[in-house]
Amino acid sequence: MINFFNTSCITNNNQNVFQAILDDSWSFRLKENPLFATNVGVHSFNDQLPSNKLEDIYKRERFWKTILNKLELIDENTLDEQGKMNYRIFQRIVKDRIFSFKYKSYLMPFNADSGFHIGLALLPNRVPLA
Repeated sequence: MINFFNTSCITNNNQNVFQAILDDSWSFRLKENPLFATNVGVHSFNDQLPSNKLEDIYKRERFWKTILNKLELIDENTLDEQGKMNYRIFQRIVKDRIFSFKYKSYLMPFNADSGFHIGLALLPNRVPLA
């Protein structure tokens, strides 16, 4: 019975830790990308645009590396089935973000299909200005 109780406590703790990581990541994304925040219905950053300064890019890289380190401290096997699936998906997203910093995707030249400049023409429709 004691082992079951301990396993249950570990499982609940890891699920709580994982949820806290998800919550921190969500808050960070909203703050770092105000246009994304507005698109998902959070209007506290409507007066801001995302920063593309190198120091902000490096700050994001450090953040996502810290998140990955925190994720790796969680024993995935202690999560329930939905938690395991969410863990794997989120871990993949975080690793992809880190790879994009490693290979400096932020230096990709402008083209007709991507880049922050594409969104500028759509800005009035995306951010409600009152």
